Amino acid sequence: MKWGKYSGARGKQNEVFHLPLAPEYLPLQLENPMPQVTVLAPGDGNKFWIVGDHLTFKVGPEQTGGKYAVALTWTPPGGGPPPHVHANEDEMFYILDGKLLFIDNQHTFTAGPGSAVYLKKGVPHAFKNIGDSPATFLVTATPAGFEAFIAAAGEKITKIPCGLAVTPEVIGKLMAVAPQFGLTMLPEHKPVGEKKFTPNTRQRWVLGQHVTVKLASAETCGNFCVADVLIQPGQGVPSHKHVAMDEYFYVTEGAFDFLIDGRTVAAPTGSFIHVPKGVMHGFTNVGNIPAKLADFHTPGGFEAFFEECGQECTDPTKPPKVEIPDMDSLRTMWTKHGMVMG
Repeated sequence: MKWGKYSGARGKQNEVFHLPLAPEYLPLQLENPMPQVTVLAPGDGNKFWIVGDHLTFKVGPEQTGGKYAVALTWTPPGGGPPPHVHANEDEMFYILDGKLLFIDNQHTFTAGPGSAVYLKKGVPHAFKNIGDSPATFLVTATPAGFEAFIAAAGEKITKIPCGLAVTPEVIGKLMAVAPQFGLTMLPEHKPVGEKKFTPNTRQRWVLGQHVTVKLASAETCGNFCVADVLIQPGQGVPSHKHVAMDEYFYVTEGAFDFLIDGRTVAAPTGSFIHVPKGVMHGFTNVGNIPAKLADFHTPGGFEAFFEECGQECTDPTKPPKVEIPDMDSLRTMWTKHGMVMG
């Protein structure tokens, strides 16, 4: 099947739409135009260069009601911003590749692939790629607004990497624009010590899926639950909707079919899917090997469902026998955690 846009009239439920290789947002046109689902193929999104880093925005205030913006960031070896303070936004990082050194106020720590880091506004912070190859990571800023700073201080581009030079004029533009968006640059800030960063390993078997909670509500000021979900071939999550939570996904390994409002969309590695609250959705691993995605719920709290519905995991290579509750019990549990079954 050829690559093509997924929009317009409702198709057949078993028809698979492949994501387009194009640099713009792809909103799914549902029967009710609000809320709007966004599905982006690998590499898609509005791209910007800013002082050596490259950001591809996946969603912004238009898709999230101003609550947050999400970008895939590419940083070369040695790259990263100087220490700075956000007056308005918290930032959350999910590292896909590479090794980052973070500054968090007076301390530094390092984090690698699969790590999730939450940094609060009002505190000096920064990151630097200390590896020998480019680092890639998802960064979420909440509330939205950071995307406007990037557009004003950076340059719109069409590909990553783009190879623009970091000149004194570029740095001067950054320093001049930053205060307009509540950012204070602190290039002379020096942390005084190191702290150990230990990635979360809270693992559960949830209805046959291996779930590792990376960040919970208490660690994100109530804003997010972040989890890795590893799914065996042919398995997945049935159609449902969240009453009060948005959900977004980044496919990190393998390939999925997402069922969204009755349509099926093929989502290979690198795909991004944003599903606002109130929209029916589910997904299935359509490959012949285990597939993984990073799963973000906002606001936070969904870790409570993983805890109640799941089983203890002591060996991720040995899934337990799946005992699916009867439909009435399952429906009651889903309702308790703000979900409606399809």
